[in-house]
This record gives sequence, C-alpha cells and structure tokens, in this order.
Amino acid sequence: MPQSARANAKPGLRARQQAQRKQQILGAAKSLFTTKGFDETSVAEIAAEVEVSVPTVFNHYGSKVELLLAVILTGHEKVTRRAQKARVTWEGDVFGGVAEILDVISDISDDILSKQAWRHAEATNIQNPGSPFVLAYQEIDLRNAAEIETFLNEALPPRLRNPQTAATMARFIYNAWLQRFIAFIRDEEQSLQSFRTCYRQDVRAFLDLVLT
Repeated sequence: MPQSARANAKPGLRARQQAQRKQQILGAAKSLFTTKGFDETSVAEIAAEVEVSVPTVFNHYGSKVELLLAVILTGHEKVTRRAQKARVTWEGDVFGGVAEILDVISDISDDILSKQAWRHAEATNIQNPGSPFVLAYQEIDLRNAAEIETFLNEALPPRLRNPQTAATMARFIYNAWLQRFIAFIRDEEQSLQSFRTCYRQDVRAFLDLVLT
C-alpha cells in the first residue's frame, strides 16, 4: 500500500475504534444505570466495565449527566422508525395509530433506563432550565409529539384534517401521556401494562370527545 494510502487508512481506523469505544462506554453506562442506579454508579465503574481509564470516559462524555442524556437520545432514535411502521399499520384508525405510537414511546422509554434513572433525568430537567441537557431533553418531547401530529394529519376525518388541529391534538395527547409517565416512574410498583392501560383510557376518552 502506498504511504499516502496508509496515512489515510490510519485516521479512518482510529475513528472507527473511537466510535466503537464510545458505544461500549454508552452500553456500560446504560447497564450500570439500570442495575445499580444513576446515583450509585461512578464514572470509575463505567470505565472499569469497558477497561478504559476515567479520563477516556470524560474525553467522550464530559460528565455522568452527559452520559445519561446520550443513553436517552440513543434509545429514542428508535422511536421514529417504529412510529412510521405504526402509521402504516393503523392508517385510518385514529385511536389505534395514536395508541400504538404511545406504546412505542413507552416500550422504548422503559427499555432505555430504570425508573430511578428516569427520575434523575426528570429532576435534572427541572433543576437546570436552559442547560444543554434540558434543551436536548425537550427536543425528545417535541419529536415524540411530532410523530403523533404526523399521524393525525393523515388519519383524522376530513372535517378535522388541518395542521393546526393535528398539532393541538398531538400536544394535548402527548402531554397527557407525559403526566402518566411521570406518575409511572415515581411508582416502583406500577407495571408497564398498568401504565399502558391508563394512558390508553385517556386517549380513548379524548378522541371520543373530539371525533363524535
């Protein structure tokens, strides 16, 4: 291989190695946050799990809170793909589609973190207004609500099918789900199925009121 080609290959290899290490750190953080809890997990433990130094962890993620946010953001990247499938599956069925999208958000959220770790994320969101964490965290809520809005724009009956109506309904539905989610993460005894039943009842009642 010519020297110039070797020089070009080395940066590419280093970039792949760094990306792989970053994913390994993220996976270790997610696992430890879930099994031990956010407060109980140290950056040193995360580093030891991946067999890297603590400074290496901080090179990739500036703080433990930044790691928590990265876990949440990475997990929620799945929402868009699965919501698109729900929109096709439930085309024309307003309740079915909305409920399925909320199920997707709920299942992914439950898989991302333990309730204790989610409580820490919510507390950080409240305590640090205007911080990069809060801005990114709020972006997740906006994207989730947008998935519902996109579906409603396609599925609402013609008399209600306009962007303003879909946006308003989507915000109302998502905010109602969010309140149920906060109650869910506060209650260690509530099951995911019970949580699902609660928000589905809310959505059914709201849509019955609007659509009839």
